Amino acid sequence: MKPNQCFGKTKLPPRNNCGRPQLHPSVCEASISSSISQPGPEYERRARGPANSAGCVVNLSDRPSLCMSLMGGQAAIGSSDHAVYTVDVPSGKFRKALYGGRKGHTEWVTCITHLPDGRILSGGMDSKLCLWDRAGSSCIDLLAHTASISNVKVPSNGFLALSSSYDKSILLWDLTPHKGNKPSSKPIASLRGHKAPVMAIAVSSICTQNSLNNIASGCRDGSVILWDACTASIVLDHKQTHTGHVTALECLGCADGSGPDVFLSGGQDGILQVWDVKLDILSTKMYYTVRLRDKEHYLAFAYPSTLHLTRF
Repeated sequence: MKPNQCFGKTKLPPRNNCGRPQLHPSVCEASISSSISQPGPEYERRARGPANSAGCVVNLSDRPSLCMSLMGGQAAIGSSDHAVYTVDVPSGKFRKALYGGRKGHTEWVTCITHLPDGRILSGGMDSKLCLWDRAGSSCIDLLAHTASISNVKVPSNGFLALSSSYDKSILLWDLTPHKGNKPSSKPIASLRGHKAPVMAIAVSSICTQNSLNNIASGCRDGSVILWDACTASIVLDHKQTHTGHVTALECLGCADGSGPDVFLSGGQDGILQVWDVKLDILSTKMYYTVRLRDKEHYLAFAYPSTLHLTRF
């Protein structure tokens, strides 16, 4: 796509009094020079780079690694050799391989995440979710999907997990630990509405330990659906929002609700879409480089030959 053809027939967002584009009337645009504070110690530390620029190599397998989750000083890596490996990040030392015997995956491990208490949830091409204990010595099989697992998500402040699959469904799991009892191996809700395999999911950052507010999901036909997790119903269904697969979904906001409840979706078409949940609308389309500063609620994006910064 040529730079001057970037937007094609898509209209640029309306302009505010400063002459800069705005997402909607309640959003204020500002230039980077006037909106970003001067670099502080954290910026300077990052600019210097790591103390050991060479890093270290941890050999885990002769097969490709497919996914990774970080929590504290631990990295959990899912591999195409059907195993999950844990590594101590500060020391760069291998910890354990979660695989073998009757436990674990029998196919590629395609997605992985940590729970707040240190347990690990992994999904694979074997249609199975594995919930590993903190020691990695045993796991619970969560069997409800009928095709490869594409994604798993767990909010940082709770034990409700989401899984998406090529079977076109999203399942909600309650993985709350119960003293002396195992968590339920059956999903508590099923979200069905996609006509193609679900490739990406995101959870609203505004949620509590025992409930979720909004869920976004995207599939291979380019459609994005916003769900009400409390009622398992569709709030917004945009058909073929992206050309090609929806490849990524994230939520921009703060858990205390002080920031915006905004979802970002990326696709094979190279477009980043911004979804304002409170307004139930697709706010705008953005191309090229995107940078997020979550704590300060900045969204920087580039139109052809210009760079703009939005503060929510």
